[in-house]
Amino acid sequence: MDPAGLSRVRELARRLGASGGADPAEDGEAGAVLAWAYPDRIAQLRAGSGGAAGQRYLLANGRGALLEGASTLTGSPYLVALDLDDAEGSAAHIRLAAPITREQIEASLAAAIIEGIETDTDPKSGALRARQVRRLDALVLEERRAELNPRP
Repeated sequence: MDPAGLSRVRELARRLGASGGADPAEDGEAGAVLAWAYPDRIAQLRAGSGGAAGQRYLLANGRGALLEGASTLTGSPYLVALDLDDAEGSAAHIRLAAPITREQIEASLAAAIIEGIETDTDPKSGALRARQVRRLDALVLEERRAELNPRP
């Protein structure tokens, strides 16, 4: 368990208890708090997603999810999906979610984020390529081209 994260949750709980309710200015923290409870349900908007069919997301656990219809969450690059209609064999439908930023993901779940170099081959040329990647399970949080140093 992350001691700093636990401390933040306790501080937020203390403030909520003292005020008798949530401060609207702290609504942005809901996603960060929920990420601790549901790290496998952090969802990243897939590139080229959107339109009449809804927005497609990739969950940290590797499953696909769909956010349908008009929503205040439309266009959010990251969500924490709380309630999913988890149909077998197809993408789950997101029924309830909270927005979260990449910065909040990195601060809340720093210990779970893996950084490394991944390699593959270019399908056209067959050349080896490499990229520096930061991941939270199936989600790529950041990537950039990495130089390969061939041995003499």
